[in-house]
Amino acid sequence: MDYLKQLFEGPYYFVGTLLFAGIVTGFWQVYTGARDARERRGQERALSAIDLMTWVQGDVYGCWDRTNAALESSGAEAVSELFDADGIALSSLDAASVAAPRGLSAEAMLELVDQARRMSLGKDLQQMVNHLEVFAAKVKRAPIDGEVAYLYCAPFFCSAVETWAPMLAQSRHEDPLFFSDGLALYLEWRARLVDDKRMDRFETGNGRLSG
Repeated sequence: MDYLKQLFEGPYYFVGTLLFAGIVTGFWQVYTGARDARERRGQERALSAIDLMTWVQGDVYGCWDRTNAALESSGAEAVSELFDADGIALSSLDAASVAAPRGLSAEAMLELVDQARRMSLGKDLQQMVNHLEVFAAKVKRAPIDGEVAYLYCAPFFCSAVETWAPMLAQSRHEDPLFFSDGLALYLEWRARLVDDKRMDRFETGNGRLSG
C-alpha cells in the first residue's frame, strides 16, 4: 500500500510544483509587462514634453519676436505700452484686473486692444494668444510629462501670459470659458516659480533662460 501511495503521490506533487511555477511565472510576466508599459508611457510623456519645447522655441518664440517688432515699428505708443507689463503677477484675467496695473479702466484697455487688432499686427497678436491656449491645453490635457514642461517652459509661459494679458482678457470678456486651462496653469506655475525662486533666472520680457 505504501508503494502504491508513493506511486500516486509522486506525479501529484510534480504536477503541483509545475502548476505553482506556472502561476509564479505568470505573475512575474504580468508585473514586468506593467512595469515596461509604465516605462514606455513615461518615455512617451517625456518625448511629448520635448516636442512641446521644440515647438515653443521655434513657432511661439518666432511669433513673439514678430509681434514685438511690429509693436515697436507701429508708432502707436499707447498700444505698445499696453503690452509692456511683464512681471506683474495676475490673480485673474478679467478686464478690470488686467487694466488696473496699467493705469487704465477696463473700457479704455479693451478699446486699445480693439485698436491693436485692427492694425497690421493684429494677426500676430491673435496667433500669439492662440499659441498660449494650445500650449496650456497640451500641458493640462495631453499625456505630457508635466515636470519636464514646468522645468523648461514655466517662466516662458508665465511671462507670456503677463505680457499678452490684455489680449487674453478681451478674449475672455467675449468668451468667459476661453483660456480656462491657461489661467489654471498660469496660477499653478507662477506660484511654484516664486516658491522655487526661479523667476530671477530669466530675462525680463521674454521668459527665456539667461544662462
